[in-house]
Amino acid sequence: MFEQQVTSTLKSGKAVGILAAAGLGVLLAFLVVDVLDRRRTDFNASLVPRWRMDSSRDPQLGSRPIPSPVVDVFQRSWGRSGRPAIVVAAGGCSDCSRFTVDPHVIHFDSGYDYVMIYRSPVDELVLRFRSLLEKRNVFFLSDLDGVLHTKLNARFTPRVYLLDDKLRLLACQSSPNQNGLLLAQSGQLASH
Repeated sequence: MFEQQVTSTLKSGKAVGILAAAGLGVLLAFLVVDVLDRRRTDFNASLVPRWRMDSSRDPQLGSRPIPSPVVDVFQRSWGRSGRPAIVVAAGGCSDCSRFTVDPHVIHFDSGYDYVMIYRSPVDELVLRFRSLLEKRNVFFLSDLDGVLHTKLNARFTPRVYLLDDKLRLLACQSSPNQNGLLLAQSGQLASH
């Protein structure tokens, strides 16, 4: 019975039409994927405002890009210790962000204050980083409206900045390809 159906389908030319339609479908699928891939790249680039990609908007060396003293999400004051600081503009702290800095795995050198700035609400930061409260040199700032990220020209996140003991900018991470924390801790973070 099955052989008769196949034979009659082949004779009627329906098989050629079915195969042609299947081939056309596969070709269309490849073309759609290619177009979407190109559009996704163009679309992502167009999402980033041009001013954020401009390195000329980086804070000037020697300037104080963060007003101090500042109170962090745990109500601790930062900016009066007289120690140099490593500042990280970390973007959002959601679990789905693959570029998020996780302070739980960072080795915090006691010679620096670490200021982690997140574009997340205070309650989310308190809940997420409460286990790091005993680290006296690590501070968490909520920048939900993006004011600090804008002042720092955080054109990619995470972006690392090195401040001297008077909180003046010494250097900042110039590329997302650099390991900014490692370079800052080793004193090799380049000035722009």
